[in-house]
Amino acid sequence: MEQEKLIELIKLHCKPSCRVCDVSSYGLKCLFELIAGCYISNDEFKAAMLAAGFEPTPESKGSTNHLYNVEIVRKDRKP
Repeated sequence: MEQEKLIELIKLHCKPSCRVCDVSSYGLKCLFELIAGCYISNDEFKAAMLAAGFEPTPESKGSTNHLYNVEIVRKDRKP
């Protein structure tokens, strides 16, 4: 998947939150695979989250799966 399209999807479906999302980057990337209809690697997803303006929590920066202060916004996809 093109990184720019993934960043657009993240901006569309994520909004900043004061709470840490209970789903890690791996779980979020699985959700975005369903939305996008194609495979996304965890590293590709984490890079796109950064590019979209979402920093991982300080506690999760050194781990394989990052956590983010985000809320998932469900929006209908248009064909």
